Amino acid sequence: MTVWHELKEALVAEARGLGFNMVGVVPAVPSKRLGAYLRWVEQERHGAMGYLARPDRLARRRDLQVILPGVQSMVCVGLDYYTQPVPEAIAADPSRGRVSNYAWGADYHE
Repeated sequence: MTVWHELKEALVAEARGLGFNMVGVVPAVPSKRLGAYLRWVEQERHGAMGYLARPDRLARRRDLQVILPGVQSMVCVGLDYYTQPVPEAIAADPSRGRVSNYAWGADYHE
C-alpha cells in the first residue's frame, strides 16, 4: 500500500470517527458545474448574497491556487440530515403539519 493510500484511509477513518457519514478525497480542480454557477451569478440569481459575485470569490472558484497555492487534493466531508422515517400514523394524519427532515435532529449551528 502506498503512503498516499495509507493517508487517505487515515483521513477517512478520522472523518467517520468524528461522525461524518460521507467523506472523500478529490482532486483540487474547478467544479464541473462552474459554468452553470457563473451563469447563475451573471443572471444575478444570488439575490442579496452579493459576496457570491465578488471578483475575488469568483477567482477562487475558477482557480483554487488563488487561495491555496500548491493545493493538489481536497478532503470533503458531509453529514446526512436524515434521522429516521416519520411513523406512518403521523404521516397519514391530515391534521399534522410536516417538518423538513433537516430540522428533525439537533441544531448543527450550536
